[in-house]
Amino acid sequence: FIGYGVHLDITLTAKWALEEYEGVTYDTISEIYANATLGDVFQFSGIVSSTFKGGYFLTDGQDSLGVYNPSGNPVNIGDELLVRGTFAQYYTLYQMSNVTIELLLSTGNDLAVTPVELTIEEMVALEFSNPLINGTQYTITGIVDIQGIDDNIYLVDGDNQIMVYYNCLDASLAVLETFAAQEITLTVVFYTNHGSLGPMVLFDGGVEDITVNILTDSEALMADILWLGQNIPVLTNSTITLPTEGPNGSTFTNWTSTTEAIIANDGTFVSAGAETTIVTFTVTVTNGVETAT
Repeated sequence: FIGYGVHLDITLTAKWALEEYEGVTYDTISEIYANATLGDVFQFSGIVSSTFKGGYFLTDGQDSLGVYNPSGNPVNIGDELLVRGTFAQYYTLYQMSNVTIELLLSTGNDLAVTPVELTIEEMVALEFSNPLINGTQYTITGIVDIQGIDDNIYLVDGDNQIMVYYNCLDASLAVLETFAAQEITLTVVFYTNHGSLGPMVLFDGGVEDITVNILTDSEALMADILWLGQNIPVLTNSTITLPTEGPNGSTFTNWTSTTEAIIANDGTFVSAGAETTIVTFTVTVTNGVETAT
């Protein structure tokens, strides 16, 4: 009886909000994109299809709408929510922000979402001005690469790469980091085309949502060379560790320093120069029958 009372209270509250609200209510996301202008207040109900720190995407079964509500209650995929807020923009992502109502209508709903298979090259070439790609789920394949001083995660395929949004769930980011330098296939959600960081995607899954691909010797060699570039420090005034093996089985031999008076061939720091000095290392990389320098 208590459980029934709680459910009844939520239902009545949602109906009250619908009946009392005199503003605009949209039934589909395509109607929002076709009619709403930035700053408009509107109401919409949909099912949570993906989540990230500070928000989530709602789907109407066809398209998706981003909702940014960092002060809201935790939500789960499959929750049906009624939300009211302001139409806003984050780079190429159109979303609802300044949420004033967020009501849970039901839980455990099935999602009829079929991911679209794309290469990373095809994702980079998407028409980012089309708001309907926001929140779309794509199955892609790429090598996990950790880049920069912030250790941002990228998915790389040849000369093309996309960034995994740093505000993904912490647990999901931690899972991806364990696959560094490996080629994986996974389903991501397109988030936005960031002005300086390029296309960004969300991943809110776990290890069970990732498939590791078997690489040829040539592919493994290139993946380990990519990994090697992230494991030699950019600046140092101390001894560095020169790797002997990559995560895909490549071996690194014959390390050679251009300036042994500063850093020796084995990475030992010898002495500081009079000024900042560039020390270049060469190494032989071998995987199976494939070799590179």
